[in-house]
Amino acid sequence: MMTGTEYLADLALGYIQDTLSTEEKLIVHQLIMESPEFLQILKNELELHKQMKSLKQPIPMNLERQVFINITTKQEQIGMKVLEVIFERTLPAMMQPVFKLFQRSVLAHE
Repeated sequence: MMTGTEYLADLALGYIQDTLSTEEKLIVHQLIMESPEFLQILKNELELHKQMKSLKQPIPMNLERQVFINITTKQEQIGMKVLEVIFERTLPAMMQPVFKLFQRSVLAHE
């Protein structure tokens, strides 16, 4: 269960990150006007956000490209495994040579 302070901190962080709904934003605006405790929490969250933003490093382009290639390659491999299982279970045995030919032609053109 979330305590009152945790709820206020969660609201403050959501407000800073712009992830709150319209109703929650109205609650935040009301709390800013009425609650000194919330205002202090919001200031602390803003300060932490600024500190964390300065620590954020951009990903080098070659590393980003390598991660993208790894993800897309894994997706293709998973897709081929799924197709293989579907074909093996649903197509008659005489279609297996056609599947092997299809598989070779797709792999040859990558």
